[in-house]
Amino acid sequence: MQELKPNLDDVLECWSIGVQPLIDAYGRSVIPLLHAIVYSHRANFPVPVFITGSARARGGALLEAVNDLTGDWSVVHRRTTTLPTLRLAAERRQPLLVDDAAPGAEHEGPSMFELISDETLDYGSPLQEVSLLVASGGRRLSKQLRDRSLPVVLTSPGPSGAALRGVTSAAASDARRLVQIHLQQSADRAITPRARRQIHTAADTTLPPAQRRDAALEAAVTLLRAMELPALEAPEDPILTATRAALLSSLDEPAVAGRLARDLYAVPAQLVPRVRAAAHNDELTHSDIVRALESSHLLTPHAKNSATPGSTTPTRTPNGLQRVWRISCDLIR
Repeated sequence: MQELKPNLDDVLECWSIGVQPLIDAYGRSVIPLLHAIVYSHRANFPVPVFITGSARARGGALLEAVNDLTGDWSVVHRRTTTLPTLRLAAERRQPLLVDDAAPGAEHEGPSMFELISDETLDYGSPLQEVSLLVASGGRRLSKQLRDRSLPVVLTSPGPSGAALRGVTSAAASDARRLVQIHLQQSADRAITPRARRQIHTAADTTLPPAQRRDAALEAAVTLLRAMELPALEAPEDPILTATRAALLSSLDEPAVAGRLARDLYAVPAQLVPRVRAAAHNDELTHSDIVRALESSHLLTPHAKNSATPGSTTPTRTPNGLQRVWRISCDLIR
């Protein structure tokens, strides 16, 4: 049988039919996942990918799409809680997808996310040999685990029905499979000196996992550009994504947040727990949120003559005079 060699115009059309709907449905937080998939067609991605967050967003449709783009078409997503089963399933230079590996209901002992992370640091493990290891689950990720993996946090409420249909249609699946064929055929030919240096860094086991991960993600962007495919912009700061989700769910609760004439207000003590929940990160602090808002010029006042830029501001709200965050409406537009 003659090998299928799709031309670039066909691949770009398939990208718009099969890949772009993933970003439309799940948000920009899936862009690093797409970069990891691209990289895995050239070399083993150096850390596991953990998909967590909204249970509705984590539904099997996203892993089915990953299945299409990795070429692992015959594999049914494995539901397992044992490392021996994963070791047996792992194949050299093949992807390994694990559905609901770390259910949110688990509370005792280390989660499967932690066990998988530890296992991938064991250079004698079969899990070291897979091209890409993607596991989903409801357990939250500690800072240490985030530094040793690629976290993909999906915020509530998840994709709408129309967006989900755009992801799960037969046309979208077929389009992703053609994109996968192009990635498989082109990744080796797309190597540039810059990509070669980035891949060398990602493969250096003496470096911290986070440094190797970031080098691999940078290499994926370089490879996409060399293949004349959309390189995809860097995703939004996940703290901003979580803050937006928390605000949008709180605007009808004046004790938490609301609209003013020119901007929004939020009561920090009430909003911070909601941002943590949306980000699935209990370690997120008040200062982390302030820094994320300030760096994007979304927190007012930020004038140079302000005595305490970025601090709370005395503001009259429906609950009287309060010290609140004044947040630009641009965050929710």
